[in-house]
Parts: sequence; structure tokens; C-alpha cells
Amino acid sequence: MIYCGEGEIGDNHQKFIFIFDAGSSNLWVPSKKYTSIGRRDKHLYESSKSNSYEKDGTKESITYGSGTVEGFFNKDLVTLCKPSVPYKFIDLTDKDNLYPIYNEVTVDGILGMGLKGISVGSIDPIALELKNQNKIDKALFSFYLSVQDKQAHYLTIEGA
Repeated sequence: MIYCGEGEIGDNHQKFIFIFDAGSSNLWVPSKKYTSIGRRDKHLYESSKSNSYEKDGTKESITYGSGTVEGFFNKDLVTLCKPSVPYKFIDLTDKDNLYPIYNEVTVDGILGMGLKGISVGSIDPIALELKNQNKIDKALFSFYLSVQDKQAHYLTIEGA
């Protein structure tokens, strides 16, 4: 089972569907420059359409049990529900070897919810960054997963 939800990147509110992953700590989404075969049916991040985009350009990769993704760190507004926070993420451009797994799910990227100690680039996880920027009182989140498929599931970020 994977837990997915919507979020936005950029001041122009580019919509994405993320896997909320408690086993990793970084955010990545595919860029418009993304060249992999896995880009089919994905929302693609367009930095040129966001006035809040800040180029970093540091090349990085993240390895999961199912493969590796590569791209460049950049910063832009990330919005989950109401709070928005400038946040550093990987703009996936080069390649991924998550195919065919990545093609089999209707998600665009991963939002790591894990601890900072496992993040690539020593990036604060999103809940901690929201707290650091005084958007929430405590860096806490929880999942409610219903046992019934047709009932709602929830991600709660403290104060959001």
C-alpha cells in the first residue's frame, strides 16, 4: 500500500500527486526537461513559470530499494493544504531506473516524510521546515488509513 496526496509547487500552483513516504526524507518531482520513458502521464514541473523559483543546480541522486532517480536541487514554494514554504527539492531531469514501477502508479513524485538523518543533501523534512518557518507549532504529522477502500484517508500536519 502506498499513501498518496496532492500538493503544489511554485507561486503559480503547479499541481502534483506525491507518494507520502515515511522511509525517505526528500521531495522530488519530474521536470519538463525530464527525458525518461517514465514521464508519460506525469505532471511536469516548469521552473520558468514560477516567480518564486530559486536555482540551486547541485546535481544529486536518490537511491530507493526499487531504483535510483537523478536531477538537480532547486528551491520553490511547496504547498500542502494551506501552508506554503520555500523548500529545496530535486527537479528530476536526467534519468530514473524506477521504470516500470514508476509507470504503474498514478503519482508524479515522492515527498519524503522521514528523518533528516536519512535525507540526501541534509535537507530538513517538510514538517520540520514548516516548523522552522513558523507555519506550524510542532514538526508532527500523522496518517489515518481507513480499512475500507472507499473511505477517506488523511495526512495531518500539526497546525495545518
